[in-house]
Amino acid sequence: MTQPNIAPCSASESESFRTLWLNFVRMGTENRCRENPCNFTCLAGFGDKKYKCACPAGMTGEDCMTDIDECQTGQITCPALKTCENTMGSYWCACQPGYQADGDGCKELPNSCSIAKIYLLDFDECAENKHNCDAVAGTCANTIGNFTCSCKNGFVGDGVTCTGSGATSDQPGRSCKAIIDAFSAVTSGNFYIKPDWSGATPAFQAYCDMETDGGGWTLVWSYSFTHPNAFTQIHNTITVHPTSMRGANPSTTTPSSEAVDGAMDPSFWDAIGTEFLLKSNINNWIACIPRNAAVGATWSAGDVSCRVVEAKSTTCPSVVPDTLFKDKYCGFGLSKTGSKTCVYWNLCDSSGVPVHDPCCLDQPAVAMITSILAASKTPRGNFYLR
Repeated sequence: MTQPNIAPCSASESESFRTLWLNFVRMGTENRCRENPCNFTCLAGFGDKKYKCACPAGMTGEDCMTDIDECQTGQITCPALKTCENTMGSYWCACQPGYQADGDGCKELPNSCSIAKIYLLDFDECAENKHNCDAVAGTCANTIGNFTCSCKNGFVGDGVTCTGSGATSDQPGRSCKAIIDAFSAVTSGNFYIKPDWSGATPAFQAYCDMETDGGGWTLVWSYSFTHPNAFTQIHNTITVHPTSMRGANPSTTTPSSEAVDGAMDPSFWDAIGTEFLLKSNINNWIACIPRNAAVGATWSAGDVSCRVVEAKSTTCPSVVPDTLFKDKYCGFGLSKTGSKTCVYWNLCDSSGVPVHDPCCLDQPAVAMITSILAASKTPRGNFYLR
């Protein structure tokens, strides 16, 4: 039998075969898991590192040493009154502060107070009358740590300040200005008002001018002349007048219209307002704001800022006074610097000629008075506040 002709290996070929064989043997015999690189289960022969780690639940990473925060995964739901707390490789549901374990649940610790459960002792401002709600028409509602104010039915406002429509004595307004501010569609007429809002005086009727100069004027004084047919006689004074002014014929009866004489109790005037409107059928209608003067419960002389609201005189349609003066004998009046008296409320029975002069020249408005008398009317004046 003929033997195959096999050529012997060269020295270099023999060395290469030997290296290949040793590497094969090493791969089959080397086990990196013997070094315990995982701390947990190690699987040999995988990847470049010749092993991989099989991590338990709750751990991750190449060496299984990175904790998984189960509380942040959104997959954990703890029972009521418990909160998820992470641990190394796991988690647990702990009772919230202020509670302790009770079987599978939690129960409140006795006499505990914590951030998670705050105990409040509320102070009832309404019951203790420690609020600023409207004393007449406001309603106080207690809330946790505070209170709210609202107006009763039939009244409007923010609860701190309320006013009624003035249609009935049960729903009075503070003044004519308060009524028109709250109920803009009203027209002139009689309304129930209560100037001493939280006082004991009941609501009463007063006449309100709701048209002149924006409206909201409360009639507090309406007067006429004692001898309208004799304006050159010294006894031609006015009647009636407020009790706070000097002289006879005092009144505290509120006039029901511009044609009825009367004067509201001056103690209510300041609460109604300080701006006054003087309407007259023998003079221009003027509105004045006292600067350092005063009208009301106490009259005092001083400067006033006036304007013509409606001109009744064709000769002096824009002349206005600038001073409220006091006569030491018979009352108060309005004058203009550099001129003379415009209006004089003569309260005496024995001296003086009442002056209602549009030109402020200390003369009666004879032409206007003659026209009024020819129409069988009485010269008179009306004093409003706003």
